[in-house]
Amino acid sequence: MCGLLIGFFRDGLVEVLDYREVRNLSNNQHEFFMDPRGVLEVYDEARSRGMDLVGIYHTHPGFPGTPSARDLEGMELWPVPWLIIGLPSGDTRAWILCGGELKRLRILWIEVNRGSEQ
Repeated sequence: MCGLLIGFFRDGLVEVLDYREVRNLSNNQHEFFMDPRGVLEVYDEARSRGMDLVGIYHTHPGFPGTPSARDLEGMELWPVPWLIIGLPSGDTRAWILCGGELKRLRILWIEVNRGSEQ
């Protein structure tokens, strides 16, 4: 599973308000290659809502939520936070590559009550 995080960059923080799964074109469960059309659709949606693409998320089946060598290559191309979810443990970590240095980001989860659907 892979996709994009939508929200805002504010005061040195990344505020994620939504996410969208993007089709993975890879047949290998241990890598992902997001469908470029899906990426463009999510980008257009974010912009139409006055938001930005603020990160990437993906799962690591059978591994913890730490970047692989392939992830590090991708982080050079996409210099935004990467949320990596280890499965089946649910170990979730956020990372960013800054000036060639890998940094782990602190995650603050805030539950939002969206109200009841009718």
